[in-house]
Order: sequence, then C-alpha cells, then structure tokens
Amino acid sequence: MDQKKRGRPCFIITEELCQRVRELAAQGLSERQVASVLGVHQSTLIRKKKQHSSFLNAIERGKAEGVAQVSNALFRKALDGNVTAQMFFLKTRDPENWADRKETRESELVSSLPREKAEHSDLEFARRVAFLLHKGIMQQSS
Repeated sequence: MDQKKRGRPCFIITEELCQRVRELAAQGLSERQVASVLGVHQSTLIRKKKQHSSFLNAIERGKAEGVAQVSNALFRKALDGNVTAQMFFLKTRDPENWADRKETRESELVSSLPREKAEHSDLEFARRVAFLLHKGIMQQSS
C-alpha cells in the first residue's frame, strides 16, 4: 500500500539557497517577499535565520550589498552634477545643516509650547499651535 506524503517539503539550507537569498535581499526584497519567492511562510524564514548563521549572514550581507550599490550610484550621480541626487545626499547625510528649514521650525515651535494638562484642553493647545504656525508663515512672507 502506498502512503502519501503529507505536509510541505523540507526547507533545507544549502549554499545555493544562501546565494539566492543573498541576491534577493540585495535587490531590496523584504524578508516577507524573500519568503514568498522561496515558497515558505515568513515565520519559517525567521526560524531558519535563528537556526542557521550562514542563512542569517546571507540575508544581512545581501541587504548591505544592495544598500551599498544604491548608495554608490547615488554618490556617483551627485558627483556628476545631478542636483536632485546632491540635495538628497546632503539632506540625509547632514540633516543638521541641510534639512528643510520650514519643517525644523514648525517642529521646534510645537515642542517649545508649554502644555499644562490641567489648565489647557487639547483644543486650546491646537489653537495655539495654529496661531504660532500662521504667525511664522506670515513673518516668512514679509
């Protein structure tokens, strides 16, 4: 009598699988997407990462390689004179000096507001924020 096999086939970590996972991670796929491509559930991927350091290393190395490739491409574009790439690079690498000033000013205004819970309602707080933002916008346009 033939017995039918039940359940999913074994998910065995091999060098070839680690190479494939590394390539998928380097392309920017999330771990959920990598699991889907491999035909397993994300929980299986997570469990196998904990059980096999080579599998975990393949995923981490692939992610790092992908980030490095894109970073290098962005850097080359910035050096070649691409203004958008230059702005993005500077805003992300040196936000204290290159972040959009308006965003910084608004967040500073809100965080500097005194907020006594017992004396002021949320509505009053929102009115104060709106007033200060409007005042800041009016001063900028003058």
